[in-house]
Amino acid sequence: MLALFDTMAYLLVPAVLVVAGGAPVRRARLESFAVAHQIPVTEENGPMLVRHLARTRRFRCWCAAAGWLLAPLPAVAGLPPANPPSWSVLGYLVGALLAELTGRALQPVGPPRADLTPRRVADYVSPTARLGPIVLAVLAPLLLTARLTWPPRDGGWPSDQQVVGTTVAVVLLAVVLVCARRWIASRRQPALAEDVRRADDALRANAMQTLSGGGLAVMCFLMQSLTAVDVHQIPASQVLGWLRASLVVGLLALGVVAWFGMRTLAVPVRRRRVSA
Repeated sequence: MLALFDTMAYLLVPAVLVVAGGAPVRRARLESFAVAHQIPVTEENGPMLVRHLARTRRFRCWCAAAGWLLAPLPAVAGLPPANPPSWSVLGYLVGALLAELTGRALQPVGPPRADLTPRRVADYVSPTARLGPIVLAVLAPLLLTARLTWPPRDGGWPSDQQVVGTTVAVVLLAVVLVCARRWIASRRQPALAEDVRRADDALRANAMQTLSGGGLAVMCFLMQSLTAVDVHQIPASQVLGWLRASLVVGLLALGVVAWFGMRTLAVPVRRRRVSA
């Protein structure tokens, strides 16, 4: 009976995610999105916004549910057990990326247009969200070097193989984020009515902010393990100990801000356009 209860409790989270992903987009959600991105909702762009919001939420929630359900697989294969919430967050990011890569059919259509001001990633995300993954991708190998040079006593946790894998994962995630954001920014935008064009810009910004904030948060949480060094082996260990503690707190704080701030509350950076 206890095992059955544990199984039902474990399945509750993905069940809630599946239901949430399939729920219709309420008017309050549409209005809050429009207010956050400072765009008017019209008869032309309203259906487009609803379709995109419903589709992206479906992909994100359902992939997050899949990540939660797939978390036990490493243990079955004899590998270290995975953390279901972490895999669920990774699934969320995969869903956000898949929603953009497979959503070409939902993009606005119209005659081709030459744009004298090419779209850039900087037009849609803040400097912190834009440069954060790159900075962390450079910092991760440095932390790995320190971790391997001054490992914790008695081997410590995680193992050397795990911290190497974490570093590779952080760097690869940064590369994926940079490439995905550039692809979204440079995606073709035809000649559109002003309200539809602004809605398309808002959707681009929302996608890039979700990927930037979520990806940066995952990178910060992954890098926590790289800070496990034995400062007592290093000269001036007291100062370095405080530095290590500050780095741990800083990574945690940045991860929380990225997930709850950059991912959901950011306003797209506006730029002056020059029409052809």
